[in-house]
Amino acid sequence: DEPTAGLDPDRSDEFCKLLRSLHRELDLTVVMVTHDLDTIFETSTRIAVVAEKHVIVEGPPQQVLAFDHPFVR
Repeated sequence: DEPTAGLDPDRSDEFCKLLRSLHRELDLTVVMVTHDLDTIFETSTRIAVVAEKHVIVEGPPQQVLAFDHPFVR
């Protein structure tokens, strides 16, 4: 939950690099809850957006960005 909260930008970038390398080298799946859009788009291959008490869209980042919904915009 909010893994980069409170980190300075350099540490946040290092965290994102670590997640990408773990995914690439070990094929790990990481479930992360965050409002940090930079972290989301830097680390995610799939995104689920929760609003209105349920998942309103789920998929690759570009598909989620294209979803026409006020919360996503």
